[in-house]
Amino acid sequence: MASTTIEGPPAAPHRPAATDPRLPGSIGWLRERITRYDPPYATEYVVERSLPPSRHELGREELSEVDDGTLVRWTTRAEIPVPLVGAFLTRRLARPIITRAFRDILETADAALTQLPRPERA
Repeated sequence: MASTTIEGPPAAPHRPAATDPRLPGSIGWLRERITRYDPPYATEYVVERSLPPSRHELGREELSEVDDGTLVRWTTRAEIPVPLVGAFLTRRLARPIITRAFRDILETADAALTQLPRPERA
């Protein structure tokens, strides 16, 4: 089982939905179930179904305030469920793709949110 953690600002909006279909395309199709929702600090989820198929143990997005915004720490544990070569394929193929997809999502959110006016702090 490979684990990938990506950090970067900012926080994308989180929804307390029963399922959350993420952005299609770069990873494939995912049906996620939110398992923990602790706004504004954390969301956890599992991927119930996906194309291509995967075995997914944990998805976690943790948010913390930093001087210039919000730090997002996004962790996932997943594996390509193929006998004998699944672990190898996960490390060499899936991990770089998932890492890039997470980074793209965070960078897109950052670009969109940095265009918004910042609220004044007390």
